[in-house]
Amino acid sequence: MNPKMIKSYVKQTLAFLAGDSETVQAERNWQRAVGHVKGQLAALDAQQPDLEIKVSEASDNLTKAKYGVEITSAKQYLIGIINAKEALEQAEQDVKDLEESREFYKGLLEEFLKEEPADN
Repeated sequence: MNPKMIKSYVKQTLAFLAGDSETVQAERNWQRAVGHVKGQLAALDAQQPDLEIKVSEASDNLTKAKYGVEITSAKQYLIGIINAKEALEQAEQDVKDLEESREFYKGLLEEFLKEEPADN
């Protein structure tokens, strides 16, 4: 880290603390915070393929519910379509929620990595 610049996170932490040991603690806190956020981003990235496959499978299931079943009961036929449609909507929402979480953590990481002039 450039001695003339300081991470925004460290500067904010130092605002609540005073002295050399507090500086060390602020640096450690920053390292942990950045590590945890990066870990969360990696976990979300790992979930992405599974959620996308879930959307594809749910879409296939909706098509099957509409066209790939023998209709013996109007009620059961329509319930099958509704259930498959709701499963697809939920799968799509899960992908959207994951993307929103990724954006949140990316912004948080950007905030923690931001450098500010050091107060000397």
